[in-house]
Amino acid sequence: MASLNIFNIEFNRPDAVYMPGEIVSGCVTINLAREKIAEALKLSARGEADVRWTKKTRNHSTTYRGNEKYFSLTIMLLERLEEDKKVHIPAGLSKYPFHIQLPHDIPCSFEQHYGHIRYTIKAVIVRSWRFNHECKAVFTIISHYDLNIRREQCIGIHDEINQAFSCCLCCVSDGSINMHVKLPTTGFVPGQWIEAGFDLKDNTSTEFNKICLKLQQSCEFRATRSTRHDKTTVASVQKLGPFGKRAVFVLRLLIPSVPPSELEFCGIIDLKYILRVVFHGEMYRKIVKEYPIVIGTIPLLPVPSAPEAPSCSHGSTSQSTSKNGDMTAESDIVSYPSSPLTNEFLNAPPSYEESCTNRASCIKDHTESVYVYGADQPFAPKYPVFKFPISDPLEK
Repeated sequence: MASLNIFNIEFNRPDAVYMPGEIVSGCVTINLAREKIAEALKLSARGEADVRWTKKTRNHSTTYRGNEKYFSLTIMLLERLEEDKKVHIPAGLSKYPFHIQLPHDIPCSFEQHYGHIRYTIKAVIVRSWRFNHECKAVFTIISHYDLNIRREQCIGIHDEINQAFSCCLCCVSDGSINMHVKLPTTGFVPGQWIEAGFDLKDNTSTEFNKICLKLQQSCEFRATRSTRHDKTTVASVQKLGPFGKRAVFVLRLLIPSVPPSELEFCGIIDLKYILRVVFHGEMYRKIVKEYPIVIGTIPLLPVPSAPEAPSCSHGSTSQSTSKNGDMTAESDIVSYPSSPLTNEFLNAPPSYEESCTNRASCIKDHTESVYVYGADQPFAPKYPVFKFPISDPLEK
């Protein structure tokens, strides 16, 4: 091992982000103190989805697995010599380029505790008389998920919630809560703000003192003979009360770098997003509502011929009192454009940022040796994040 100073894989893109159908290229870099003779110098590329979890009982445990392969190929990086039918890797620094054509119908990269969709490249110095030298690297695939062709899934929300309460330990009515929840759209991309408007009327004798807005990933993992569901919060924001008998306000939630909905072309992992609204009151009173959200990689664009979107308040001009005591028109608070798209924004490409929630502690497979260079490194896929402009500050 002392003769092998450097053995790694470098991609031609610093962020190692590619689209389906593109060519992944780069080089394998080897630095040797002296010439090394081997059976082969080869490179393999693989794309697959894998799910795995264990259920334990008192007497035994059962591991459930599922796997789906998208491509697997191997290429030789160095030709064998005719004399001894072996490869001779020279001393010093050598670089061996590679080019890999990706299939078109492959899913987006994804990492989670119970499963992943992962794309890797491994270089191997094959030695039949001793253990092989191996190094491994991973790259991100971003599959297009265009919200513009899914507009029917991105319709805004105008929900009215009425919930009655009774007094503690008796059946006597204690009034009811009336709350309107309004979202201009349910289709978003990372970097965009979810702007949820609330109109609250409290007709009970107790106070509601907190409202929480959470964006959650809901995953379904399908293995042989079993299915597992998992829900994770990826972003949250809250507003503290008390709110009084009447309150009108907007909560903003920034969507972080996360993978798109559905994970198209993957048959064993499904991904959905939920916007969870929780309204907390005294005496353990709570109102919970959930709304489906669609996350894409291409944002909704304005429809040129579409009329101006009506305000969430539907023309209402009733007034409410702000924290500083000023009277503010309700329509001014809950009527807002959701991050308008300017020409400057439309012409600006997204950045690719590591996911803060979907990541792996290492990229080592269950069958791999601990001696694979790079396999012990953590990995987080990078997803497109748009720099959305934010509308004028509202009451938070």
